[in-house]
Amino acid sequence: MLILKRLRLEIITSDQDSDDNIYGFDFSFKEGLNIIAGQNSRGKTTINSCIYYALGMEELLGAQNDKALDKSLKENFTTINGKNILIMIF
Repeated sequence: MLILKRLRLEIITSDQDSDDNIYGFDFSFKEGLNIIAGQNSRGKTTINSCIYYALGMEELLGAQNDKALDKSLKENFTTINGKNILIMIF
């Protein structure tokens, strides 16, 4: 069973001269059912897309070949309190 506890997305734009070149979100899930709700253009679909991508299911979003998200997924394992944790960065 996969338990998703946190999703962090960081987007760095090419404008290195600006202080506003980093965008994204850090979303923590709680135990049990989580409902993602919000106004229009607040990132609900982006959260779902990131989860699909992290699970390797981006083709369910209709993306194929060069339209799929960049394959720059990096995986790192660490141990916290005796538990193995998988950290995915993309």
